[in-house]
Amino acid sequence: MFFGGYGPVGYYINLPKIAPLNHLTPENIMAEQMSKAWDWGYDKEVRFTKFFEDLPSDNDRKFQLGNEYFEEVIIGLNAPIDHQYEIRTVAERKKIPVYKIRRQIDSFELLKELI
Repeated sequence: MFFGGYGPVGYYINLPKIAPLNHLTPENIMAEQMSKAWDWGYDKEVRFTKFFEDLPSDNDRKFQLGNEYFEEVIIGLNAPIDHQYEIRTVAERKKIPVYKIRRQIDSFELLKELI
């Protein structure tokens, strides 16, 4: 690993500018990975990133975090069923509440429901 980090995602009305010819600099990579549109600000998302010089193995890509780092797990609107099952199984074993995002009928609003 040559570069990585973690931290809260920044939410912006005007997203950071990324230099297309120089986009693989650490600064540009972090700007791409840690920025989202202002409309997503309710997420309060934290991201962990690792970047590698060579193709990493599956184990290289993993982060080990203790249960104290998780207040809840939220499964996205379009998460594949097999991923949902695996996430729920692990979270329930660790006694971490799991929520599923659902779309409000006749609205663009998203609802978070305990499952």
